[in-house]
Amino acid sequence: MILSSAAKTLVCIDMQTRFYASDEVLGPCLEEVDTATGSGNPVILVTFHGPQDLHPQLLPYLRYEKVYLVDKEDVSGGLEVDQIVRNFDLPTSLRVCGIETNCCVKETILELLDFQGYHSIEVAAHACANSGRSPWDRRRNHLKALDELAKLGVMIQNDH
Repeated sequence: MILSSAAKTLVCIDMQTRFYASDEVLGPCLEEVDTATGSGNPVILVTFHGPQDLHPQLLPYLRYEKVYLVDKEDVSGGLEVDQIVRNFDLPTSLRVCGIETNCCVKETILELLDFQGYHSIEVAAHACANSGRSPWDRRRNHLKALDELAKLGVMIQNDH
């Protein structure tokens, strides 16, 4: 089971066609979004300078009432996610997936940790990826970011 029965807001970061790492985790991210929407949990799809570039396989989810699309202007989407959570009174337990683990995913979570009122933040590690010069470089950066987040109290979930 990907999401527990407790209400959580899924935050899916930068699943856009221009980021090749998104192909690595498209399947797991789609599974996360499908599970969340099927459970009635809200989903926030975060894009970077281009909501029009959202991965085509995520477009059908935009018809769901509890799916929100937000565009961020920087590597962190924390402010934008926080505004959606507060404006629509969404669950403050968050589950995060997407790309880049060591940049956009990590920075968004770090910014959210600065805001008050979040019950928990967890990362769906199997549904996150990193780009890099080589597979070793991608894996190293991914694991390093997850380790840094875990040290800050963020739960790292490796389930499939």
